[in-house]
Amino acid sequence: MGEGLAERVLRLCLSRRSDRAAMADNLPSNPSPAEPSPPSSAGGGPAIPTEQLLPPVEEPSGRFLLQLFVVPMIIVAAVVGLWLLFNSLAQRDQLAPEDIVARLRSQNPSRFQVANDLADMLRMPERYPNVKPNAELAAALGTLLDEMVEAGDDGDSSVSMRTILCGFLGEFSVDDGLPALVNAAANDPEPTVQRKAINAIAVLGQTFADHTETKTVTDEDGKEEEVVVSNPQPLEADGLAEVLIASINQPDDDLLRSETAFTLGVLANVPGADARYTDELIKTLDDFYPDARYNAANGLARAGNVAAADTVVEMLDLDAIAGSLAGVQPFSDRQSAASVAAARAAKRDRILINAVKSAQALHEHHPDAKFPKIEAALAKLIEDAPQQSDKTITVKDAEGAKESRFAAGQVAPTLITAAQQVLKELQGAK
Repeated sequence: MGEGLAERVLRLCLSRRSDRAAMADNLPSNPSPAEPSPPSSAGGGPAIPTEQLLPPVEEPSGRFLLQLFVVPMIIVAAVVGLWLLFNSLAQRDQLAPEDIVARLRSQNPSRFQVANDLADMLRMPERYPNVKPNAELAAALGTLLDEMVEAGDDGDSSVSMRTILCGFLGEFSVDDGLPALVNAAANDPEPTVQRKAINAIAVLGQTFADHTETKTVTDEDGKEEEVVVSNPQPLEADGLAEVLIASINQPDDDLLRSETAFTLGVLANVPGADARYTDELIKTLDDFYPDARYNAANGLARAGNVAAADTVVEMLDLDAIAGSLAGVQPFSDRQSAASVAAARAAKRDRILINAVKSAQALHEHHPDAKFPKIEAALAKLIEDAPQQSDKTITVKDAEGAKESRFAAGQVAPTLITAAQQVLKELQGAK
């Protein structure tokens, strides 16, 4: 019995060794780390399929998709929504007339930041399309200006705010603030505010002069289309003409007369404007202050009034306009003489280009007329301009105690090109 048991144990051990050897023959040999190779059936036994060597591929779960796509979309949408909300609230707050006026009326220094924000909105109608046509806001600012003019505070802060308010009212596309500008021009005790009010009237007048409207027209084939046509509107308000006439005849304020001449030139060019505007401009051609004469001539020339011709000739004369340029003086002891010289050169070019444009306007209104004096003045300007850079000018400091000499500066080449073109047009007139 003992031997029979021993034989059975021996046979079982031999059987298990055979099974292990067979399994070893069916396994692939381990490839060398330096030379990996795919499983091959060339050895002993069949190769294991590649898909059995890779991890199993599972379909993405709903939770995985939620984390990958939906959650980020929700976060982005929330950020955009908050930005739109805050932007809307900020814009609504900025456009509330009563809130703006209340902040500007306060004595808090932050009111000037509010004024700066409003100035930005008026300068960017594409971003703030509802500001410039806001009649309620214009009227509210006008009321505030009236109150401040009546108070007549001569403090720097109050004068600055009244000047700022005048500038605002000129930037609107509605005239609800015009009565306040007329009042400031007539009654403000500060000349600076008066001049700013007159200037703002010019800016507002130009907006109305550039007014357009959309009309539906029918072409030859009977097809209708919408076109934008010019529809200039005269600027009108009680007392406006009387205030402007009084301002342009103010003997003690050269700058006020000059500013008013510019404003009258804008208003007089609109159909239906008060005829007295043109009369005053013609009278101003004899003003002793050069800038008043020049502004009057530019306004008349734009309307085609030949009375401006002689003054246009003066404006084209580099020597004749020297008196106007000498009026550019240091505004403080911190402004350098070099800065003053540069300002004079800039004003010189500004006078010249306005003169060239005025000459062209006269020709366009009277294409068959001859203007020999203007032709001669243009020819002389073209000849003399290149030598301007070789000339020197004398500039005194703010106290007038020190003199410095600077180059007059080159006349802008584009200006000379424009003068040559206008001269050619005038010479080609019948």
